[in-house]
Amino acid sequence: MVAMAAGPIPLLTPDEVDRTLARLTLDGDRIAGALVALETHPGYQFLTGARPAGRTATLWARTQADITLLYQWFGAYRTVMDNAAVVRARRTKPGVTELTELTALLRGSAVELATEEIPLERRNLTGPSTVTHRMTLAELVAAMDTTYQRATEVVVAADEAWSEFVRLADALEQRLDAGRELAGSLGLGEVRDPLFTALADIGADLADVRARAFADPLAFYRGEVGAGRPDLGEVTTLDTRLAAIRADLDALAAVRTGFDERVGRARGAIDALAELTAAATKAHELVLTKIAAPAIADVPSETERLRVRVTALADLFARQRWTAVNDELTALATMTDEAARRVRDVLDTANALLDRRAELRGRLDAYRVKAARSHLTEDTEITLCYQQAYDLLWTIPCDLRAATRALNRYQQAIAAKGSAG
Repeated sequence: MVAMAAGPIPLLTPDEVDRTLARLTLDGDRIAGALVALETHPGYQFLTGARPAGRTATLWARTQADITLLYQWFGAYRTVMDNAAVVRARRTKPGVTELTELTALLRGSAVELATEEIPLERRNLTGPSTVTHRMTLAELVAAMDTTYQRATEVVVAADEAWSEFVRLADALEQRLDAGRELAGSLGLGEVRDPLFTALADIGADLADVRARAFADPLAFYRGEVGAGRPDLGEVTTLDTRLAAIRADLDALAAVRTGFDERVGRARGAIDALAELTAAATKAHELVLTKIAAPAIADVPSETERLRVRVTALADLFARQRWTAVNDELTALATMTDEAARRVRDVLDTANALLDRRAELRGRLDAYRVKAARSHLTEDTEITLCYQQAYDLLWTIPCDLRAATRALNRYQQAIAAKGSAG
């Protein structure tokens, strides 16, 4: 048995010593490999090459202290293993003395850590002035594992945050460059169009976020390191802003591409308006001739004014004023439609007045046939009523109101005479 502070430890057998040495040697190699893997990790390389700030600086300072401690502890581990190897090499078959030493090294509190001075208020006259912390190899490995996990969590989280930022930001930068190129081809920079300025603002904001992410990537990490995830909401917001601007730019590019077609449609609509205006004018003039005091508006004359505005579009196109071009084409389409509606209203009114006269004439003929069937054509009153209605309907211009009243009197007279007979 080997006496220890925590109690006696059973003496290891030679076979147990050899197996334990082999296992601990392999563990030591794995620890060395893990430390190398940590220092060659992209996150570690990034943090050592940067000047961290904010949350990253705080966690990186702790991590650097943890890594320094890991190497100190690994050095203590190797020292104990080297001492054990020396003892084991004394004899091919270790005796009690060697087994006692090896048991103490491999199972006991053989790892000597930092020596600390005992504060004066905790000392007594006969007690020590310093205390040395010790632990077993198993306790040391457990402590190293906890510290290693804490260090790797910071390194991995920083790498995740920065890598995700670079992925999103670089893609955004490419789309931003494409937007700038399109804006330049549209000539927006020359006139300092708001869309061009908005692209510049996004570029400046992205540069600011990139600088902050490079200095403090863990500021863009939500939650505790090792249990959270990257949070690139600022980049997403910029991407949303850019998407809206790109949609506007694409719309302006469509204005440029479709300019000739839209102008052609505008000219065609104005030509159709001219034809409609001519027809309405002819009908309007006929109504003024045929109908007395007609309730009809004048025919709007918008064609030439609209054609002048279409011609002026060429200047806006040449100066690459795409928003103005689009607004003007849209306004022209609306004004042409409105003008056509007003002209059509006049035409419809004119036709309705002429149709009303024709309807009244047709009704007069029908009532005369009815009077003949009722043998009333020789009746003086009936004849007088017919003649009054006829004269009104065939007089130019025709007073439709008076003619309607006369026709109604004729109808009523026929009805009265017919029922009396």
